[in-house]
Amino acid sequence: DQGMPPGMSDEDKSRMTGQMLEGAIEQKLLLQEARGMGLEKDPEYLESLKQWEVMEKQQEVEMLARYYESTIPELKKARDPAMVPQAEVEKYYQENKKRYGRLSEDRARTSIRGLLSQRGYSEVYKEWLKKRLSKSKVKVNGETISSQVLVDSLENLFPSPGRGPRGPRTSPFAGEAKEIIIKQEAGRRKMTKEAVEKDEKLVKELLLSAVFSVSGEEFTLGGMPGFGPGPDFYILEQAFHLTKTYLVAAEAKKKGIHKDPEYSAQRGPMGLPPHAYGGRDSLLTSALLKKKGIYDYRKIEVSQAEIDAYYEGHQRRYQRMGKARAQTSIRRTLQSQKANQMRKDLVAELRAKGKVKIFD
Repeated sequence: DQGMPPGMSDEDKSRMTGQMLEGAIEQKLLLQEARGMGLEKDPEYLESLKQWEVMEKQQEVEMLARYYESTIPELKKARDPAMVPQAEVEKYYQENKKRYGRLSEDRARTSIRGLLSQRGYSEVYKEWLKKRLSKSKVKVNGETISSQVLVDSLENLFPSPGRGPRGPRTSPFAGEAKEIIIKQEAGRRKMTKEAVEKDEKLVKELLLSAVFSVSGEEFTLGGMPGFGPGPDFYILEQAFHLTKTYLVAAEAKKKGIHKDPEYSAQRGPMGLPPHAYGGRDSLLTSALLKKKGIYDYRKIEVSQAEIDAYYEGHQRRYQRMGKARAQTSIRRTLQSQKANQMRKDLVAELRAKGKVKIFD
């Protein structure tokens, strides 16, 4: 019964066990076929694997930093709404009654307590980070960014109450990092900095490929799956966010937090990055399905005759849709059905000619 939800009937347990076994057999068959086709050396698979490893490392760094911060007494105390003095809650309520006019007094005060707690936590967290950033060593493409610039940039992440909205375009970190990156490229190309800055596409490429070094660990934004290029200030804002995350994680590692059994237990399956359940195996089976034309169902061909026939049999479902919208929806449905059938046919073919050993 290990891994089964509590209260499940014997019949449901038996069905779930059968489904898990079938899934394991299918995965094993697909893996055998992928390896037999030599897909472990396929360039597209290797690129996916590289991205997965980057993502896995990034997720690990963020999880470790987050867990470590949750163990710091001063941060835990600041995060607790119960620590906000009642007098502060009352004062804020009396000064902002109109804002909470639709809420009962109790709900308004609860909301205010949460707001003041978050504000207080931000200030404590900012001071906690300042102590670490002031002693840190951060480089971009080998050149050091001063610790004072890092400290000053915290205001963009945690603006003080009453300061107004933050202005990422004027972040000291963004300014200095961009200055270093463009100056280096201008030197390599023997151009002026102004000439490099005019080439927006080049500048974007330079920012995404820049190597940031924090406490001996390196990262580049361009190598992170799912990170699309945006405005320059946004790219560098992300770089600063990761810089402080890597810094906290490095301190956690130095203290051996990554070996803490409680941390390991809290990670669990749900804390792992995509593909983590099967890791490389999942990526390899995906590579096989791509080769077989099954992975992206949207590329599977569906004829107009098939769409019309499906519509005739399910008119009531689409009667409120316009014709174009209904046809698009039906096309996606048929493509998905075909992909599922193609996968089933592939597994059946492999099952017929192969032997499966689930437990190596």
